[in-house]
Amino acid sequence: MKKTLALGFLLVAAKLGFACSCAYYEPNFYKNSLYSSHFALAVFDTLHYHYDNEVFLGQTGYFILADTLGDFNTKIGDPIFVTGQDGVNCSENLNRFTPGDTLLLALLADPSLVEQDTFDLHGLCGKHYLKIENGQAAGLTIPEIKTKIADVQARRSSACLVCDEYGGFYDFFDNVAKASSHCIAVFHRYDYSYSYDGLASQTGYFELLSTIGAFSTPPTDTILVIGEDGINCGERLNRFSSGDTLVLALSEGFHEDLAEGTFHLKGGSCGDYHLKITNGQYGGLSISQIEEQVRLAIAEKVLTLFPNPVTDLLTVLSPDDMILRTEVYDMSGRVVVSNDAVNDYTAEINLGSLKNGLYNILIYSENGKALRKVIKE
Repeated sequence: MKKTLALGFLLVAAKLGFACSCAYYEPNFYKNSLYSSHFALAVFDTLHYHYDNEVFLGQTGYFILADTLGDFNTKIGDPIFVTGQDGVNCSENLNRFTPGDTLLLALLADPSLVEQDTFDLHGLCGKHYLKIENGQAAGLTIPEIKTKIADVQARRSSACLVCDEYGGFYDFFDNVAKASSHCIAVFHRYDYSYSYDGLASQTGYFELLSTIGAFSTPPTDTILVIGEDGINCGERLNRFSSGDTLVLALSEGFHEDLAEGTFHLKGGSCGDYHLKITNGQYGGLSISQIEEQVRLAIAEKVLTLFPNPVTDLLTVLSPDDMILRTEVYDMSGRVVVSNDAVNDYTAEINLGSLKNGLYNILIYSENGKALRKVIKE
């Protein structure tokens, strides 16, 4: 008996090496259906455990096909076989269904299952079905649901797989200058109250603690932050917990103009646009040091110096932040030219009297300071 139990334990342990691990659960059916290959309106009939995945008996659901969306070899009225949970995979728990339930299923044709009309219904990591009651689900009729699925499928090519100019940089400070607003805020909760073009987006509710640079919303107010909708490159807000303190690099545009106090948080596969503050710091940096680095990153990005190389007059242009003063350092660290009262968005620095070579220009602005190099020739 002990040997049998031990063998069973070893088989389970070996199988768990391939178990489904879900980073999060996503309840948005339309988002989850983005990469499903087959869609069926079907009536649940019976549940068996005929599908044997080597060690575990898997759930096998028998459904009667009522309607289809897209290519489907099975005829209307014929049965289809849907594999579900076997104890370790990411498939649906089919025993939650009752015979006679009408369901809209987002299915995958499993290449390991050679039988015709056999599909897999994912579910442990997110919702891949809609239960149809009185001819509708969540206020949408079956034709409206089919239209929405077709729209999501048509937009697959624009899904956030390649991040284009957003680059997928996972250093927060590399992405700071790509955002328009920066703040420190406490996360409270999220829902799906914001919807655009048929897709509901995660909508986060944050209490604003402080702002970095220009920010129209006053501290202590609540801001709304739009995240992932399955198509855009937004952050998955369900990775945050209520009470988390976060530094956010936000954008004010998201497909269309957002209402006041509403922002878009890029991220996910497109890089990090947030930092989580724990015990008043992140990575050994205090909040004040983080704020300084954010200001520096913004200033570095927006400043323009020309011409470079320069012969005589160097122009520094800061379109968003007023330049307060400038300092020119040689390679030994000595200040060789300074201007202490610029107070303008443009500064002109005369380097004509300096020897040819490499110099550092330190520019102080309303948002902080930035260091740039110029070549004098």
